[in-house]
Amino acid sequence: MSASRDPDGFARLEAAVPSDQWTSRSGGTARVVICAVLATRGGTVQDCTVGDLMEIRSAASKHWNHATMLAYAWLRAAGQFPPDAPASLSRLETFTGQVSIGDLVDRYQLRCRPIRDVIVDYLTERQPSMDYNSLQGLSRVLASNF
Repeated sequence: MSASRDPDGFARLEAAVPSDQWTSRSGGTARVVICAVLATRGGTVQDCTVGDLMEIRSAASKHWNHATMLAYAWLRAAGQFPPDAPASLSRLETFTGQVSIGDLVDRYQLRCRPIRDVIVDYLTERQPSMDYNSLQGLSRVLASNF
């Protein structure tokens, strides 16, 4: 991908990244993340957006979490994103505000859909009588036990 689709874009990015990061194992995986964005979205390195990396991070395995954050840091440092973009991808995800009950439970990637649905239904029923932090804590206790 880096040799055929956008050699100039990857060369610019490599010039902006410390060489020890670029050649490291996690750096190689970060380059794969960027290639995955290009393969799924089309375009060049210059066309990568914050949303593209957030989507890859949410869809990818835990193995790619660090690499996706590293790719974000590289692209941000290279001036790829707007100046008001958060310093890191994890900071962006941390401060997104309140999420739905389904999203609270889905953070724990429950394999059994009926159990997940029961927990969501229970929390939905309890929601009117609880503040968001208490709801978040209860979702953590219930979902992490399955």
